[in-house]
Amino acid sequence: MARPAVKKARILVIDDAQDVLDLLNAILRNHPYEVHTARSGASGWQKIGEISPDLILLDIMMPEQDGFRFAKKILSDPETKTIPIMFLTARSDIKSLQTGLGLGAIEYLVKPFNAAELIARIEVALRIKFLQDDLMRANAELQSMALTDPLTGLRNRRFLSEHLQDLLPVARRYKEPLCCTMVDIDHFKQVNDTYGHPVGDEVLLTLAKLMKSSLREADIVGRYGGEEFIIVSPRTDLKAGHLVTERLRKTVENTTFSTAKGDLSITISVGFAVYDPANPESAYDLIERADTALYAAKNAGRNKVMAAQPVGG
Repeated sequence: MARPAVKKARILVIDDAQDVLDLLNAILRNHPYEVHTARSGASGWQKIGEISPDLILLDIMMPEQDGFRFAKKILSDPETKTIPIMFLTARSDIKSLQTGLGLGAIEYLVKPFNAAELIARIEVALRIKFLQDDLMRANAELQSMALTDPLTGLRNRRFLSEHLQDLLPVARRYKEPLCCTMVDIDHFKQVNDTYGHPVGDEVLLTLAKLMKSSLREADIVGRYGGEEFIIVSPRTDLKAGHLVTERLRKTVENTTFSTAKGDLSITISVGFAVYDPANPESAYDLIERADTALYAAKNAGRNKVMAAQPVGG
């Protein structure tokens, strides 16, 4: 839903002439706008960082840095490029108009201006800005949903695989180890068969919360599928991997899982693999090694932790 134009929008006016700033301030303050002013590009840039304006009214002829150069700076910066710019200038030649709009400004008004026309154009610009903001938020929410497991709220398999692909080049560059851990609930099928899938879902949700609270802040945990979870631990070598995974295994073993059908006790089996920057491998291969270690842990008996063989070992 589009926001109403009466939202108290933040407008930044940048003009080196104080009389123009005073005039615009007087006009705009009669409307639902929060008005801020600056007399140069430098002070304007500082204001942008402080207030995150919804719209910038920008003069062209200013000392040190003209409006065209300043607009280019705003529109080329990822942090500010979505802020709409409206040129308000005494330059009425076609070349200046083409330059201003060509840079990406949404409006180009020539001084002296009509106050009613200025307000009308501002309201149109703000409506477009807020619609774009809403669209960006909606897209971000959809993207987050696509990367989130709906039951547990953890990141899903796709996110963890992509995240791992991003982390490995960093680990290699800085010569840091990285641990990939696979976690599987022991005999989870018996839980579903005995108590029903709703209770199984309760167990999964409780385990997800337990892992998030038990792991280190730098660790990323996600649901890999079914009763399997994956943990990515940056800057974690073999020794640290053993400590982290064994602590998690014991925490789960000592936790009572409260469900609608009563209290349950579960255990997990864990397999982990450590990325060695000296012997680089793909995210897929690292996950495969962790999964192989998990398979070995399951075959060794329930409630076990196993480390994968190092690459080339």
